[in-house]
Amino acid sequence: MLALCTPIILCLLLLVSLTLLLFRKWRVSLLVILGAVLLNNLTETFAINLNTDSKEDGQTLTILTFNMHSQGEYMDINRGNPGEMLSLFRAQDADVILFQEYDSVRCRVLRNSLLAEYPFSHYTSGVMTYGQNAIFSKFWIEPIHQNPEYNLINSYKVVCEGDSFAIINCHLQSNNIGEKIILGGGNPSWFDKMGTYVESIGKSAKSRKRESEYIRSIADSCFCASLHIVVAGDINDVGGSATVRSIEGEGERKLRDVWWQTGNGMGFTYHDYNWLYFRLDHIFCSSHFEVLDSKVIDQSFSDHEILITKLKFN
Repeated sequence: MLALCTPIILCLLLLVSLTLLLFRKWRVSLLVILGAVLLNNLTETFAINLNTDSKEDGQTLTILTFNMHSQGEYMDINRGNPGEMLSLFRAQDADVILFQEYDSVRCRVLRNSLLAEYPFSHYTSGVMTYGQNAIFSKFWIEPIHQNPEYNLINSYKVVCEGDSFAIINCHLQSNNIGEKIILGGGNPSWFDKMGTYVESIGKSAKSRKRESEYIRSIADSCFCASLHIVVAGDINDVGGSATVRSIEGEGERKLRDVWWQTGNGMGFTYHDYNWLYFRLDHIFCSSHFEVLDSKVIDQSFSDHEILITKLKFN
C-alpha cells in the first residue's frame, strides 16, 4: 500500500522543501530533499538518465511488453481489422513482443498478421479471468518451466543468432481497484471505500508474493544453467514493493530494472479513471545484458501503455 503512494509522497516532499525555502529554512529544506532522494533511490520511482550514448555495436535485442486489454473496447470493435494497433507494433520493430490480457479469439486476425514477421509464437491455453499471455518472436522459442498453478507466468528459451537467453512473460495478481470502482458506481469516495481497497490490496499482495517467489526460482535456475534472463510483463506492483524486490533478487544474480537504468521520469504504464497512474509494467534483465534504451509509448488501445527496451548482449 505504501509503495503505491511513493510518487505522491515524493511530490509532497518536494513541495514541503520548496515551502521551506520560501521561509529561508535552508538546512531543513536540504534535509527534506535528501530524504526525497533517498526514498527515490530505494523505490526506483523517478528515473534520471541524461547520458544515453551507449554504443549499439554487437548483437542487440528489442523487447516490447504490453497489457493489451483485448477484452476492452478496441479489440471488441476492431477484432476483424486491428490495423491501427498492428501499425503501432510494426513501427517499434521489436524482436520479441509479450502480451498480457491477450484473447486468442479476439486477436485471431492480429495474430495472423503478426506471424508474417514473428514466425514463432505461443499463448497460454484457456481463457483466464484476465485473459491469456502471448509471445511473438522473430527468433526460435521453446517453452520451459511451465507450471499449471501459475498459468500466467510463462517462460521460454529463445535462440537469438547464436545467443540463448530465457524470457519470462508475467501477469501477476491485480489489486482489482478498478473493479471496486466499477462496483462502486464509477465514482467512489476514497474515504468511504478505503477499507475495501486496503483489504483488496492486502489479498492481492499475498498472491503476488507467491508468484514473485516462483519467478525468482525460475531466474535462479536460469543462472545455474548460465542463461541470460529477461523478466517482463504486468507485475501489478511498483518499484520498491516487496513483489519487485523479490523478483530482482540480490548479489550477483540481481535482475536490473531497465527503466531505472535508462528511462527518464516516472514511467507510468497504467492510466485509468483519470487519477490512477502507476508504473505497474516492468522489464528486468540479468547483467549479461547492457541496457541501451527504454521508453514508454502512449496509446489509446488499452488502460496500460507499451514498455519497450533495447538490450545488448555482453
